[in-house]
Amino acid sequence: MVSWMFKPIKTIGSVNSALQQCLVSAERIFYLLDFGPEMRAENDEHPYNLRPKSEDAADGIQLQNIHGTVTFRNVSFSYSDPLTTDPGNPHNKSKPVINNVTFEAKPGEVVALVGPSGSGKTTLLNLLLRFYEVNVGKILIDGLSISEVNLASLRQNIALVPQDTFLFDGTILENIGYGYPSATDAAIIAAAKRANAHEFITKTPQGYKTPIGEAGLKLSGGEQQRLSIARALLKDAPILILDEATSSLDTQSEALIQESLVNLMAGRTSFIIAHRLSTVVRADKILVIKDGEILETGTHETLLAQRGLYQKLCEMQLS
Repeated sequence: MVSWMFKPIKTIGSVNSALQQCLVSAERIFYLLDFGPEMRAENDEHPYNLRPKSEDAADGIQLQNIHGTVTFRNVSFSYSDPLTTDPGNPHNKSKPVINNVTFEAKPGEVVALVGPSGSGKTTLLNLLLRFYEVNVGKILIDGLSISEVNLASLRQNIALVPQDTFLFDGTILENIGYGYPSATDAAIIAAAKRANAHEFITKTPQGYKTPIGEAGLKLSGGEQQRLSIARALLKDAPILILDEATSSLDTQSEALIQESLVNLMAGRTSFIIAHRLSTVVRADKILVIKDGEILETGTHETLLAQRGLYQKLCEMQLS
């Protein structure tokens, strides 16, 4: 009799334990679901107190006919988990990922960001796109603080070529024109030609109407990246970000898209993040970043002459 009663009681205890775990998880899930797609700091005193950014849409400044001057002014940033960090406790703030960064990119200038993995290069440019809000300092475009700019307007003026090309199961034409429903076939083909993609596209079974499979699996890495470049050319934004755009390619494939990148950067304020220093030697300005700080600034030649971290990075690649 006792054994018959013990098993159901044990089961009830297990169910209660699982239920308590589910309630905790559900609380965290609904906490996040209550936020809108964009969040920012509530105030300077509690930079980790995030709230839905619902007031951005209508009253922000619209960026129009910009020249492309980008200024980082004493910018600092730290990641934080709003579910575990007490915003009122300064001791819970994590170490800055970006620490007091200041520089300026002039219109049409090519600025390269180099440094060890985890040094903050991608985070720095994610702040320009406002994927995160800065904790301290300002980022300006043509003298306007991006925190006061309408978010959609900001991102319309910035083209991003990421390390991983985002393609979907559709035709080549649809993938290049993704996000631009008003783009004509002629405009898409012109962008593909400038990206040096037209030749390989015309050799596919159905040309621009060829399905490329889920995530572009029917294309090589170099072909996928050229479609990404064509997409950025179609956007024709005055500011460009190349985030490790050639890192996943072999040397031969990288050489094939270098001309495409030159076409893409022409006349745009361009930021290049690269581990392969061969892609940044022609940059107008190179920022050497370590632990979220700019250690060195200059051209390829001047930085080599300084015999600092940049020279060590070059020597490591040559060896």
